[in-house]
Order: sequence, then structure tokens, then C-alpha cells
Amino acid sequence: MKRPAWLAARVKGRRVAFATKLGLGISAIVLLVSVAMTVTFYAIASRSLTSESKKWGRTLCENLALRVRDPLLAEDLLRIQNHVDDLKSAGADVVYAFVMDEDGRVLAHTFKKGFPTDLLAANPLGAENSLSIRLINTGTALVYDFAAPVAVGDSRLGVVRVGLAKSGVEDVIRAFIEPMINVALITMVLAVVAATLYARRVTRRINRLREHAAQVVAGRLEVPSEVTPPRSPALFADEIEQLSETFDVMTRNLRLHLDGLHAAERELILQRDQLIQAQKMEAVGKLAGGVAHEINTPLGIILGYSQLLQEDAPEDSTQRADLAIIERQAKVCRKIVADLLGFSRQVASAKMEMCFNNSILEAVTLVRHTLGLDHVEILTRLDDHHPIIYGDPEKLKQVWINLLNNGRDAMPSGGAILITSRLERDRGVVSAVFSDTGAGVSPENLSRLFEPFFSTKSVGEGTGLGLAVSFGIVSDHGGTIAAKSPCAHEQWSRGHAGPTTGAGGPGTRFVIELPLDHSDSVDCEPGRPNLAG
Repeated sequence: MKRPAWLAARVKGRRVAFATKLGLGISAIVLLVSVAMTVTFYAIASRSLTSESKKWGRTLCENLALRVRDPLLAEDLLRIQNHVDDLKSAGADVVYAFVMDEDGRVLAHTFKKGFPTDLLAANPLGAENSLSIRLINTGTALVYDFAAPVAVGDSRLGVVRVGLAKSGVEDVIRAFIEPMINVALITMVLAVVAATLYARRVTRRINRLREHAAQVVAGRLEVPSEVTPPRSPALFADEIEQLSETFDVMTRNLRLHLDGLHAAERELILQRDQLIQAQKMEAVGKLAGGVAHEINTPLGIILGYSQLLQEDAPEDSTQRADLAIIERQAKVCRKIVADLLGFSRQVASAKMEMCFNNSILEAVTLVRHTLGLDHVEILTRLDDHHPIIYGDPEKLKQVWINLLNNGRDAMPSGGAILITSRLERDRGVVSAVFSDTGAGVSPENLSRLFEPFFSTKSVGEGTGLGLAVSFGIVSDHGGTIAAKSPCAHEQWSRGHAGPTTGAGGPGTRFVIELPLDHSDSVDCEPGRPNLAG
């Protein structure tokens, strides 16, 4: 079947392409927004800088009036001239300054080629002895003229005039505006490129739909529209997709209902695959979290005993080398476990009533021996009230272990970690503070500590997920976590023996605050021993 003449004429006719219209439209919107932002910024900056300039000029004028009051009473013209000259050197924007007596005679000024008498009447001061500001044209430039009275009580001794160039404010505004215009131009270029690419992507689907319509008119009913890629239907579920479906419905109505059944079958297969994939990812997450928690404790025992056996083995023996390999590979496994825990952190928390102090003590018990092998001493000073909170014991234990391990890594030569807890009933929170005597954290890195994959350790020594995961867990509990470095070490001597290992450094302090769900605090478990010793 031949293509109808009317369709051929429309296809061959030259029109402005939709991609061009779409690209020009987006570019015009970006241009208008950029111009509006530039104009708005210019207006705001101009008002702000002009206001600041006037405040500065007012300050200069009033200060000069105060400084020349005594010399004016004593008729000391030399001192008055010195004050005026000092003011002239206060900045490049100061155009002139002069002092007049109560009769309007100029006593001192900064003009080198003679005093312009037209300035006397340019900004007259009223009888109310209040400062006057006017924008005047000196013939060479626009100047903000400030006039302030020199008064003693209600008696006016004279008038001080100071002129600030308006060009200084304009130069500052120009310095702000020029970079913004450049950024707007660059944004415009990028927007045109992005709009062109986006328009081509959209019109590519429209062209496919047009070609499909022409094929349907030509009698090729077996050709699908192929407007929407089958791999991601949700991304293209828009009006174009709806129009494509309309053509498909029309084609299927002309053919057998078998085509509709095949399309439904393909959709069911796609949904089944998506459901299977979602179930697999959920199972992997649960498996990762479960396996990681199950092997974390025995892995720590393997690592601890391998380190203990190395101390007993001869220095250059094969046994010591084998134990070193075990230790190294156990650390690799520990890193993998940590990554698995981070991967499974999106699993819903199993929150329950728990003792805040015991959660910390259990974490200390797990790592005390391992940290002791690295000559890191753990000291605890926990609140005697044993506060009860509503939280996930395992996840909070993960936070404490992450902080203890970070403290250990910050002290390669050994040191001490002090853990304190405090119940604050008036604020409704309980806090835990982890302080170490390590090398501390630089100011530029302190604000990035909780960013995912950010680490101050050497390559291969950290994943950068520990503090990010801890931040997420604390936030999930409605709490906050903050870091401070360097931190004062006066807390080591307040009711607790100081560290016995390590030379000490500026240190880092992590403060965790969690909300209380109970106004009263009780013992966690009556008769339970102190796990930290």
C-alpha cells in the first residue's frame, strides 16, 4: 500500500523541528532566569553596599566632629587641619573633608587647588543638629556628602563635611556582578547543550511514533511502535507512551486478540523478574547483616589469639610468619564484615527498652582485649543512674565499637580512651562522650568526618563507612553525634585516674546524645556486674 499523498506532503514539508523548539524554549527560560537573578542580585548588592558606604561615611563624619570639637573651642586651627588630613588618608574613597565654624567660614580643608565655594550650599545643615546625607555632582564625579554638626550641648560650634566617592561602591558592585555574568553565560551555554541533548532524546521517541503511524497507515500492522524501551518502562510512562499505547490498541483491534495476550505475557514476565530481583536484594541484605553479626565475634577472637600467639613465637620463626598471615587475613575479613554491616544498615531497627550504660559496657568487653594488644587503655566513667532508653542494642553497640576502633587507629603508639555517660533529665537526653589521646583531626577534615567513604586513614586501611553508618544509626534513634578536635584533657583528672599508656596528643572527642523515653532511670539489671571493670 502506497503512502497517501497528504501524508507524504506533510512529511516532506520543511518545518521547524520540535527538538529545535524545545531546545530554544529551555534556553530562553534559563536565559530569563539568569537575567532575573543577575538583576535581583545587582539591586540587592547595590542597596547593601550603598547602605554600608553611608554607614561608613556617617561614622567618619561623626568621629571627625567629635575630634575637632575641642580644637574648635580652643581655635587651634593646626590641630583641626591635622584631623582633617588624617581623615583624608583613611581611604581612597574619601574625596574631601573640611570644617566650618558657626558663621560658615572654612577653617580647614583637604583641597589642594583651592576650596570650591559651591560646596558650601550643596548640603546645608538644618537647625535640628542632625546629620545630613546628599548625593551631589562635583562636576567630575558623584559624591555622597555628609554634614554633621560640631556641638556642645544644644550649641552648635560649627559643621564638619565629608565626601565619599560613589564610584568606590560601583567598583565593588562591578567586581561582584562580572563573575556572576560570566557564570550565567557559562550556565547558558551548558543549558543549551543539555537542552539540545534532551530534546533529541524526546523527539527520537516522537519520530519513532510517527514512523509507526506511517507504517500502520501503509498496512504493516505487525510492526510494533518501539517507542518505549522495554528495559525501563517506568522512566518513559508519560503522554508519549500513552499515545504509543493508543496506536498499539488500534493495531491490536485490527489484528487478533492474540497480540494482546502476548503483550500481557511480556509485561507479567517483566514484573516477575523485577519482583524476583527485589526479593534477591532483600535476601542478600538480610544474609549480609546476619552473617556479619554471626562471624564478627569469632573473627575478633581469631584475631586476638593470633596476636597473642605471635608474642610467644620466636622473632624469625616460620610459626610467627604464619601467625602474621592469619592476623593479616583476619583483618581483611574484619573489613569485609564491616562492609557487610554497612550494606545491611537499611534493615529496620529492632528497638526495645534497653540500658544505655550496659550497651556501652558490652561493646567495651568485646574490644578491650584487642585494643589492649595495641597498648590502648579503655577507661569508663558512666552515670550512676543507669538510664533506660528505647533503641536497638545491636546497632548502638556497632556505633560504640566503631568509635573505639577509630580511637585505636588514631593512636598507633598506644594511648587511652575515656568513655563517660551523663543523664540530663531537664533536657530529656542521655549523652555518651568518647575521648582519646590520639593525633586529632585537622579543621578542614572535621566537618567531613561523617560523609560516606571519607577517611583520613591511608589507602587500604579504612572504607570510610564507619562514622557514616554510626551517624545514620544515631539519627535513626532521634539523636545527634558531633566531633571536636583538639579537645581539652581536663576530664582525665576529674574523679578518675589518668591514662597509663601512650604519650598523649590533642585528641578527638565524639559526643552522642540520644532522647530519653523514660523520665525515671532505674538499674539496668539488678545485680549485674560492671562489664568494664
